[in-house]
Amino acid sequence: MENKYEKFNLILSIIGLIGSFVFALFEKQTIALIALVLGLICFYGWIQFKGFTGRKKWGLLLLGGAVLLMGTSAYILFGSFESELAQKKDSTINSSTVSIKDTTTSSKESSVKTHYTQNQLPDSWQPIVDFSVHNQIKITDTGHLTIDFRFQNKSISGKVLSETSGKEITTFNLYESNGVPTVESLNLDLAADTYSIVLTENQTYQEKEQEEKMEWKATFVSFESNEKEPNNDMESAIVLKNGNEISANFTQEDELDYYKFLAENAGTLKVTTTMYMGAVDFALLDQDGKEIKTNNFYDSETSMKEPKTEELMFDLEAGTYYVRYKKKDTGKYEIKLDFTISNSVLKTKNDTLEKSLEVNSGDTKNMFFSMQDDCHYFKITAAQSGKLKVRVSANFQSMELEIINAADKLTVKKENLYLNGSEKEVKSEELEYDLDAGTYYIKCKRNSSSTGNYEIAINWL
Repeated sequence: MENKYEKFNLILSIIGLIGSFVFALFEKQTIALIALVLGLICFYGWIQFKGFTGRKKWGLLLLGGAVLLMGTSAYILFGSFESELAQKKDSTINSSTVSIKDTTTSSKESSVKTHYTQNQLPDSWQPIVDFSVHNQIKITDTGHLTIDFRFQNKSISGKVLSETSGKEITTFNLYESNGVPTVESLNLDLAADTYSIVLTENQTYQEKEQEEKMEWKATFVSFESNEKEPNNDMESAIVLKNGNEISANFTQEDELDYYKFLAENAGTLKVTTTMYMGAVDFALLDQDGKEIKTNNFYDSETSMKEPKTEELMFDLEAGTYYVRYKKKDTGKYEIKLDFTISNSVLKTKNDTLEKSLEVNSGDTKNMFFSMQDDCHYFKITAAQSGKLKVRVSANFQSMELEIINAADKLTVKKENLYLNGSEKEVKSEELEYDLDAGTYYIKCKRNSSSTGNYEIAINWL
């Protein structure tokens, strides 16, 4: 070696030559840069050895390695850069294509969509070939959507999405394994919105020569509802008046419906519910939201063609009330409210001794037991001993009658009256008591299920 650095340069260049070959094999941008650097080291070695006697072979070897590695590195780097440009270009073209084909669709889905309206749905079988094209249906009325799928040698996963909220309305799976056409239906009760039907083709293990097929068609039936949503709490409850009838529904996204009624007098509220669906929970609430009565309507045979009607009667005080329906099934229902004012003479409550209603011999009083009532008190004074005759006529089953001496507040007589009255028939029962002169209270206490109108006639003989 003619130079103390000559040996160092030779070793460094040889390492650069060998290392560059190894790194270049990985064909990565970072590795290519390393190979480029090592190629430059080889080039530096060539400069060092080309002029030395007996060292020209080393110089030529290093020069060849430098050219090879730097060329390889440049190819890798340029190829990667060109690939990135191509990808960006393709992405721009694809996004432009989607925006041209689907300018009115939601940005939540980047796929191409085929648009339908509720009145222009395919009523004959349509083939599904490209699963990246989603069928989008615009519904302007609340109603029932039926989608039929006919498929053969296919396994499909699907979902229905709301374009407004992006929420997943439902998911479903379609499986066929017998090699024969299979038909399955998807039934949805939907509010007005735009919905996307998204299908994904799953991997199947059928023989290649077996025919594969996927088709669909759809129908829509409007509920013709006059319910105004939202009415899912007491604050947004729909106000109904006596005799009002409303057509309503529960869709996939509904949970509760509230209706508000003001009773200006005590009386009987009749709630008629006609169901076109399998089940719904009913509740009558007071003005504070406390449940007065609950019920569950259920009938597995109920359908749009064969509805079922339920009637409930409530004897109520004057006040504000709410009818609440809770979804157990989706579909249509109708509600009608009818209110009959009671014939009670009461202007104020007579539910304690202190508030007792004073009566005279020969008086007849028309009374009314509401669901909130417990008892009524009447007060009569007799100047001489005699016979107290009490006749009760009612349209309910039974009540308890008690005679109390006003002097010592002790019970003189207490018994149950089994009237067996009904909504269609008033029944009566008459009782007599031998009493001394004095003041007495007559207490009428309702039994748990006995509400409605009754008449009490009082005589002192």
